[in-house]
Amino acid sequence: MDDDEFDYKMLRKIQESEKQSPMTTKIPKTFYEDVSVFLKGLQDQFEKETKQKRKMIIADEIQNIEKIVINIYEQREKKIIIAATSRVRGGNPSVKNLLDDELTLFDTLQEVLKNARDSLLSKEKEVVYSQRSDESPLQKTHQENTGPNQEHKVIQQKAISVDNDHIFVTIIKDMPTFVGTDAKQYTIKKGDVLSVPPQMASMLKKRRIAEEITIPPSSDS
Repeated sequence: MDDDEFDYKMLRKIQESEKQSPMTTKIPKTFYEDVSVFLKGLQDQFEKETKQKRKMIIADEIQNIEKIVINIYEQREKKIIIAATSRVRGGNPSVKNLLDDELTLFDTLQEVLKNARDSLLSKEKEVVYSQRSDESPLQKTHQENTGPNQEHKVIQQKAISVDNDHIFVTIIKDMPTFVGTDAKQYTIKKGDVLSVPPQMASMLKKRRIAEEITIPPSSDS
């Protein structure tokens, strides 16, 4: 791009085009290099200028151009981030108008987002599987050992780590995941044995989802 083509008016045109387009617009491949050269020329003029009024005009022009260039960059940066997110989620955004350095930014963002997505979601799966694994022995014990002595034994073992103000209930029908009165998330199934706050126990009993279990005094007491 020739220096006489690169001016404030041209920059404003690029800025407006970028604002109106949801995709990155086509700009010269050497856009940022041209901006640098143009500003360098204005800075040289400022330093050589002897008239104070003229120096102020040049200073204002430099400041305005810098603001416009930053705005152009930030608009394109936002679109690049959105495009990288779209690609990671399976989309196919157009990157044909990206400059070489912008394409590098797009690729880097895409890789970071993908790695973070894979890492965090794999941890979530590990937690879910771990919870299911931890719940299975209790459910199996409750289902296989149906005698009253065995049931109370399981309950008493679980009660070791439970506050005294909680109530034990046995679930009599499945229920989708919900948030209890203690602000904890529960996914319950028929046959589960839970220790819950009195208010939540009352709610479950009223909805005929659970029955309260009476724990006999421990033989050790």
